[in-house]
Amino acid sequence: MEKYVWQWFWGYDYLNNKVKNIYFGPRLDWMKIFKEKKNDKRKVKKIRKNS
Repeated sequence: MEKYVWQWFWGYDYLNNKVKNIYFGPRLDWMKIFKEKKNDKRKVKKIRKNS
């Protein structure tokens, strides 16, 4: 079974306006997979708590 990914990216429509596109399907070569680290989650919670 092939793994599918959900990713948005900036693109252009037929009128050359900048739009947000969404892709759902198998991972392509140009895609970068970002994984959130445990440290990042702690930092976000700390920032939200203090603000």
